[in-house]
Amino acid sequence: MPATINPYKKKVYCKVHIADPTQEKNWIGVSRGRRGDLPRWFKTLRHRLRLKNTVTTTRGVDKNDQVLLVKKGNYVEMIRLFFALRVWVLQEGFELPT
Repeated sequence: MPATINPYKKKVYCKVHIADPTQEKNWIGVSRGRRGDLPRWFKTLRHRLRLKNTVTTTRGVDKNDQVLLVKKGNYVEMIRLFFALRVWVLQEGFELPT
């Protein structure tokens, strides 16, 4: 989705939804205050993490969801993020602490 608030207007964002290795749900969203619960390797992406309400306006209840910013048209990076958030999490059996 395109970001709509400056200085992020030249970027798109995707919500940080990781796969659920327990298969109780399709994915688990990462909200405010849960950055530290993400896997160690995620620290390399931390500089691109923002809260959704800082990059776009929202009428929903997801304003505190973590999002990752990517340059528009950078499909390779988008695919890498998808694999990191879904495939890798399932392969490694990573679970967010409850």
